Amino acid sequence: MMEMIVSEFTKQVISSLVQLATNEIANVLWVKNEISKLAGKLQSMEAIISDAEKTVMQYETTKVWLKKLKEITYEAENIIDHCRIEKERLQTSQLQECNPSSVFKCCRDVGIDCKIANDIRELNEKLDGIKLESAMLHLKPFNPMNENQTKLDLDVGPDLDPDIVGREVENDSDSLIELLKREDIPNRHLFAIIGTIGVGKTTLARKVYHKAEGMFDTRVWVHFSKDLQRLAMWSGDGFSKDETAGQQVQLRAWLQGNKFLLVIDDVRKNVWDRVLEIQAQHGKPGSRVLLTTRDERVATKMGAVHLHRVKGLNEDDGWWLLRTRAFLDENTGEMQDIGRQIVRKCCGLPMAIRGIGCHLRNVEPKEDDWERIYSSDFCGISSRIRKAINTSYLELPYYMKRCFLYCSLYPEGSVIDRQRITQQWIAEGFIMPQQKTAQPHGAVEDEAGNCYEELVGRGLLLQENEACGAVGSKMPHLFRSFALLQSQDENFIGNPQDIGDMLKPYRLSITAGGVEAIRNGIKRLRCLRTIILSGSQLNDRALGDIFQKFTHLRVLDLQDTQIECVTGSLGRMTHLRYLSFANTQVREIPAAIENLRMLQFLILKNCTRLRVLSESVGRLVNLRTLDISGTGLNQVKFRFTFMRELKCLKGFLVRAGGVENRNGWPFQELSSLSHLTSLQILRLEKTITLEDARQSTLQSKRHLKELELCCSTDNGATEINRARNIEDVFEALKPRTFNYLCQAGKFLWP
Repeated sequence: MMEMIVSEFTKQVISSLVQLATNEIANVLWVKNEISKLAGKLQSMEAIISDAEKTVMQYETTKVWLKKLKEITYEAENIIDHCRIEKERLQTSQLQECNPSSVFKCCRDVGIDCKIANDIRELNEKLDGIKLESAMLHLKPFNPMNENQTKLDLDVGPDLDPDIVGREVENDSDSLIELLKREDIPNRHLFAIIGTIGVGKTTLARKVYHKAEGMFDTRVWVHFSKDLQRLAMWSGDGFSKDETAGQQVQLRAWLQGNKFLLVIDDVRKNVWDRVLEIQAQHGKPGSRVLLTTRDERVATKMGAVHLHRVKGLNEDDGWWLLRTRAFLDENTGEMQDIGRQIVRKCCGLPMAIRGIGCHLRNVEPKEDDWERIYSSDFCGISSRIRKAINTSYLELPYYMKRCFLYCSLYPEGSVIDRQRITQQWIAEGFIMPQQKTAQPHGAVEDEAGNCYEELVGRGLLLQENEACGAVGSKMPHLFRSFALLQSQDENFIGNPQDIGDMLKPYRLSITAGGVEAIRNGIKRLRCLRTIILSGSQLNDRALGDIFQKFTHLRVLDLQDTQIECVTGSLGRMTHLRYLSFANTQVREIPAAIENLRMLQFLILKNCTRLRVLSESVGRLVNLRTLDISGTGLNQVKFRFTFMRELKCLKGFLVRAGGVENRNGWPFQELSSLSHLTSLQILRLEKTITLEDARQSTLQSKRHLKELELCCSTDNGATEINRARNIEDVFEALKPRTFNYLCQAGKFLWP
């Protein structure tokens, strides 16, 4: 449930409020005192919020209270945004005197100041009411010492499961046994079994543990509690469970002077350096350590010399396990087709197949009944599956929880593009810039990329490299189902006309419904921060409705829709950070786009009918990514002079002809973009002189990591002759050291 992350969200907003209160803009807008009051009231409620989160599962009234508080926190974030927008407006507008020509502007400024101040006062009043309600709910400041944080999760020992299935388990355990036997591997080196939730890591480790019985003097199996404060240990007939510090003596007694196999099950943190390495050094040569973990990064940090990734069951083995768990007779052949569909929906995970199999015991062995189960939400009907995934989910940091849940907005089975999703996380505010980083340029994108890689490393996203070379992933059905369940109060996926009266989503992904259904569905909504209409039916009129109503949107993804006309009302969406028209028939971007002062990502990729970009685009001073690759641009009026934050530029068009020609830019335009990390240059053969190329100053761009140089040779002999000079042009550009590849008219520097 999203209520479980309200406390961390509140802390993030408090931090922003405190920072805003010390900013000059708070004085300019006459709101410093009100902002300080709001921050103070939220801070005073932090402990109460923590207590509420501990009881939300038991009391519906607490859940409603947390929802109200969450709404206030989102409203506070909107006010913070509004102040930042005003700061940007004041910084970019020319100073004017209050003369007859600027009276309107002065009145407008006073009106804005009053509105912001009134909004904050109203929010403070709402917060007073919320605090009174907390007293009625008997919520008290939460004392973390009252919670038993040292409870051992499960005593997961080395005993073999009775229903181990699949030849793969036998093959994998034999392979690992051979690795453990090798004498050329240094003493006590670690081996890791990695894989996603419920895939069978512990089962494989148990198999290895038992097969290795005659290979070692002693075998020890250990399992830590989540907080590492308690440790359970098995060796032969011996079993011990106590505080971790007190277990060290017993562990040393089992290991000392012996050639041992130490199995560390379900490792969540690096327990080697902190706890186990000291004891392990007392063993004989040939001792081995085997660990299981969901997180590949943990295994790497612990120094594992071999990583074995466990795969899901094949369909035959999965069907056998499902049938066995469901107590289905082997001769019931008519159930096999739907049974195999259930196995595929379980992603081959033994944990999930066992859970659904047990549920099927209470269902008649008829195709219609099994099809009903297949069509249902597996996380909803199986508490075992839900609890297993929830255990892994709760281990995620707060910001990563939000990023994981956001992934479920993408349709079932779709490939989630890495760059697209990470940019949307940043736009939503999930990824905060690191204040103490030594290299701030591109740091937010790096943090988002690390978050993406960790979700992949934990198996919550499955890597999927598309044929075109784009990097993406898919969200397995079970994890998406869980994410939808967790975020159902904030996110909605489907036909907006199906949204109930009680639901107030903040994020909407439209995957079904016609134009009128979309228009009617969004009429009742008011608090949206993200709209993803990728591939949905949408006409220009419905798009105008969105521009008029949802002025607090952070993300608007219109990729693959049928829109052609973008009206000037786009300029109303001043909170927007991410805007994509990729793969649409858009013909023009209105000049009002300059009002989107907070815009960070503008994606116009493959807008083939887009011919002109006005000078207004050049006033988007906070833009971090501009993708105009694959467009039909033949006239560009803006310059990059003020885009000092630009990190990624795709589709820079080399100008063909003299100064009067506006079908591209001179290389000199790149000289002001000192923070670029990724750059794509098109029509390289249009370079007139080598001196033009030198003016790009690529050699000074020390943050540049990706460079793609493209030339076209399909315009006759003249262009072919120019293409022959590409090598000279590259030498003139003098980029920093890259490996390069020449392919189909492109020079790629990855």
